[in-house]
Amino acid sequence: MKERQWELRENAILDAATELLNTKGFNSMTLEDITEAIGISRPTLYLHFKSKEDVVANIVIRNLCDFGEMMAQLDPNLSPGNRLRAFMHMVIERRLSKSKLAMYDLTRIKMMHGHEMSALRNAECKFSESLAGLVREAQASGEVWDGVSAEMLVVIVSGFVKNLEIDTLVAEGKMTKEEIEQAALRLIFRD
Repeated sequence: MKERQWELRENAILDAATELLNTKGFNSMTLEDITEAIGISRPTLYLHFKSKEDVVANIVIRNLCDFGEMMAQLDPNLSPGNRLRAFMHMVIERRLSKSKLAMYDLTRIKMMHGHEMSALRNAECKFSESLAGLVREAQASGEVWDGVSAEMLVVIVSGFVKNLEIDTLVAEGKMTKEEIEQAALRLIFRD
C-alpha cells in the first residue's frame, strides 16, 4: 500500500509540475509552486525529488516512456511508414494538447546531478533507438528518405516535440497543428 501511495504522490508532483511548466515556464516555476499546487510540504517533495531540475528530468523520463508505449501500441499490420505517420500524428496531437506531453529540451539546465542525467540519457537513448528502428523499417520499405540516417531523422522528429517555439507559433495563430504536422512529414517522407 505504501508503495502505491508513494507512486501516486510522485505522479501528482509530476502532474502539477507539468501544468506549472505549461503555464509559468521553467524559470518562473518554483518548488513552492509545486508544493502549494498539491498540498504537500517541501520536505515531502524532497523525499521524491532533489531539485526543480530533478522534477523536470523525471517529467521528461515519464513522457519518453509514454511516447515509447504509444509507439509500441501502433498497429503492426500497418506499413512501417504508416506506423511512423501515425506515431508522428499522435506525438504532435499530444504535444499541442492542453496537457502538452513533451520532451522538454533540458540542454540549458546546468544543475543536473550525475544520476539525474544518467537516468534521463538512458530514457532518451531507449526512446531514440526504438524510433530509429521504426524509421529504418520505413526507409527499407522506401516510404522514408534513405539518404539521411535514421538517427538524423529521429533528431528532426524530436526537435518538433522539444521546441517550445511551436507553442508560440500556435498561440499567435501563425501556424496550426495540421501545418506543423505536414511540415514534419514533408521533411521525412518521400511523398
